[in-house]
Amino acid sequence: MSPHRSHSRGTFVIDLMFPPPIGRIRRASGTTDTATFKDIRIMLKTLRMQGRGDLLTEVKLGRLDPLHLLRLFRQNRLEEIPIGATLPKFEDAVEAWIKRRQLADDLSDEHERSMRKTLKALKAIAADLRLHQVPGALADYREVTAGKQRTFNIARSHCQAILRAELGQHHPLYAALQDLEPFKRRRRKPRLAIEVADVLDLLTKLAPAAGEITWALFVTGMLPKEYFVDGWSIGPDRIHVGGRKRESRERDIPFVSMIAEPRMSRRRWEKDFHTVAADRWTPKDLRNGFSHLLEAAGIPRSRRKWYMGHSAGDVTDGYEAHQVTAFLRQDAELIQATMGPKALQRLRAV
Repeated sequence: MSPHRSHSRGTFVIDLMFPPPIGRIRRASGTTDTATFKDIRIMLKTLRMQGRGDLLTEVKLGRLDPLHLLRLFRQNRLEEIPIGATLPKFEDAVEAWIKRRQLADDLSDEHERSMRKTLKALKAIAADLRLHQVPGALADYREVTAGKQRTFNIARSHCQAILRAELGQHHPLYAALQDLEPFKRRRRKPRLAIEVADVLDLLTKLAPAAGEITWALFVTGMLPKEYFVDGWSIGPDRIHVGGRKRESRERDIPFVSMIAEPRMSRRRWEKDFHTVAADRWTPKDLRNGFSHLLEAAGIPRSRRKWYMGHSAGDVTDGYEAHQVTAFLRQDAELIQATMGPKALQRLRAV
């Protein structure tokens, strides 16, 4: 049979009939190469002879990409294909994901609560949910949350994270999640930047150890992961942040204030911070507050981008060492002057 395309578009179409319970397989092959298409047809017939109806059923239902199957078939690695009931339960996969992130100290209490909320919601749709059922359950959840767009979008991102960790981004199940489009985000009014006075007020309500961390994040623009995990160091005229999110996040910033090593865990600090800040501020607002400080101090935009880790390259690019030292000290003085007298008292006390 000559290869053909559906309506003369796309890739060659697999159209094979097998005895029950498999029946007819009619699926896009994913290739326009005649030789590869022929190999796929031969492989499917061979799998039928070998009694691998389970794999043929996965191809028929669109849960197993024919090209992906062909690659593993050629390499004699079919045992690596997780299908149907062999896939782990969604709940087990979520718990494993949470444990890995906790061991890496890369999971906030808020993120964990949100992930468990998604798990509970999907289990209400399918109690014994397995990974191959996640796209269908999420599609049903989309209907349930029609009036709560953000709730669905968050659940979708959680499911993507789990399937990406368990199966990889090239698995058909992950692609099925991608096909479930998120709701369009409503534009929200921009949040007011946290001011120096707000931070000083928080410090009066937090325990000393939590206050030190809050202050450190505010005067450096570090995110919690950068402060607790990625690492930082203090030099004579700068603080070096070893950010790992992307290359530009490893950066030098002006030495505005002495900061202390954490005396409590990230999870404990976030819990204390949320208790005091309630719904008004989040940890990321401290970073945004530092950005606002840089702008209010009149620091040039190019250097603000460097200090926030938003610029490709390094703060030293295009400058001599003595120039870098000069503007780091100058910018530190500008920021300190912008912070006001009460903050200066705090600076002297640190």
